Amino acid sequence: MVSERTDVTHGEEKVTNVIPQFLSKAERVDSCADHKAASLAIGGESYKKLLLDLNRGLKTRYITEVTRRNIYYCKEMMKFAEEVHHIDRLSSSYR
Repeated sequence: MVSERTDVTHGEEKVTNVIPQFLSKAERVDSCADHKAASLAIGGESYKKLLLDLNRGLKTRYITEVTRRNIYYCKEMMKFAEEVHHIDRLSSSYR
């Protein structure tokens, strides 16, 4: 039986610290975020390198709004993600 768990982490520093731990234990990552997320994830070289290194066996799926401003980052994301999907006018709950 597979155990699933959901945690919510707040604060940039806490999130930055928990991501490598989370990804090293994960078998699959499903992520849904607004149009800003792709540039934040891929724009950070250390995070991008971590994702590329962990790509061996880690299945990743992303749902985001693909725009003219983030298309480069979405294409970069497609290098390691199993799936990248577009949804119009996806908005986040954070400001």
